[in-house]
Amino acid sequence: MKKNFVRLAVSAGFMIFLLIIGNRLGNMVFPFEETKRIEMKSGEIQPGVPLYNEFAKNYSPRETLSICRALDRVYDTSRVSPGDRYRVYNTTYGAVVKLVYKPSPLKNYVVERTTAGFISFEREPDVQQKLVAVRGEIQSSLYAGLAGSGITSANFIMNFAEIFQWQVDFLTEVRRGDEFGIVYEQYFVDGEPVEYGSIIAAEYNGKRASRTAYRYTEGNYSGYYDSEGGSLRKQFLRAPLEYTRISSHYNPSRMHPIHREVRPHLGIDYAAPTGTPVSSIGSGRVTYIGWKGGFGKTVRIRHSSTYSSQYGHLSRYARGLRVGINVSQGEVIGYVGMTGTATGPHLDFRFFRHGEPINYLNVDLPPAESISGENMDDFKETVREADRYFKYLQSDFFDDSPGLIREFKETRGYGVLSKKGI
Repeated sequence: MKKNFVRLAVSAGFMIFLLIIGNRLGNMVFPFEETKRIEMKSGEIQPGVPLYNEFAKNYSPRETLSICRALDRVYDTSRVSPGDRYRVYNTTYGAVVKLVYKPSPLKNYVVERTTAGFISFEREPDVQQKLVAVRGEIQSSLYAGLAGSGITSANFIMNFAEIFQWQVDFLTEVRRGDEFGIVYEQYFVDGEPVEYGSIIAAEYNGKRASRTAYRYTEGNYSGYYDSEGGSLRKQFLRAPLEYTRISSHYNPSRMHPIHREVRPHLGIDYAAPTGTPVSSIGSGRVTYIGWKGGFGKTVRIRHSSTYSSQYGHLSRYARGLRVGINVSQGEVIGYVGMTGTATGPHLDFRFFRHGEPINYLNVDLPPAESISGENMDDFKETVREADRYFKYLQSDFFDDSPGLIREFKETRGYGVLSKKGI
């Protein structure tokens, strides 16, 4: 009996000692290795499945609630989206040791068990940035061509098209056999590409149009320029929205479809579904927002002492839009509707020069500002560097100079060059 009492006293004393040491050492993370005693489960959030339900498939309600609460301290779990990935490490008897939650390849959130419970923190993955160069040939459409060359981001393809939007109409001017080349930034984690960066240079050589663009930053603005420093961006967009068709052109003697009498139509009607975003064609200041007779909900913008534009029949305005604020080219100012006098959803767009309406489709759009003289030498070096990439992508260089390609990749450390015909 005395022996059992002594053993119990010794055990109790040892436990108290461990508690004292644990408190002095703070929140000790349980060390673990991926051995037979530790299991790893990975998964992906499915549509319509809450985070708690996802983890509850494998763990007890208490364990699941604990790790969800810990994660919520560093990441707003209400933002959990389908496709988010995770890894959970647990013991063979179901106790979670560590959770790694990845809402994006460049963001990791970690939950770890300690002697005082779960702790959580954000961890930046080891990201490498590389320059990638790719060349391809069009067989059907621009989208199919870039996608076939290994470009997996629809936004990236749109960015490429937007660079040349004032020079090339990719809906009507693309022809089979047109070629493109792109030099761009890409981010890698553990050797795998995870996200696209900026397009450094781009070229499009087509039967109807050929252009090359170089990215350069002056002050706080980054834009694309030709080899002489001229901006590829025009002062105004070709159109203020993505439209299905022009339902009515500029016509000083048009028969009005509702009033059935000849009334000048001094603008352009762009037919589009209700709710289609409408963008300002250029930078400027909002001078009018409100109801304007037959135009319904209307916005007017002054772009300079010479030019202004007007947008009518809107269903609603962009949030925060008001008279006196400045807007940027391409900034959404409202949404297509049919307020006022209208037979269907469309945008009534009008363009003014010195206060007089003119036919926007006949306007020779003025260019934006070119590279300043003080930065021209630096810009020219940017052009020379980008042109070297385009040279390395030429088919005869690939076919005749494999050794130089290997040397380029090894010495410059930019990692990836590819040539693909689509």
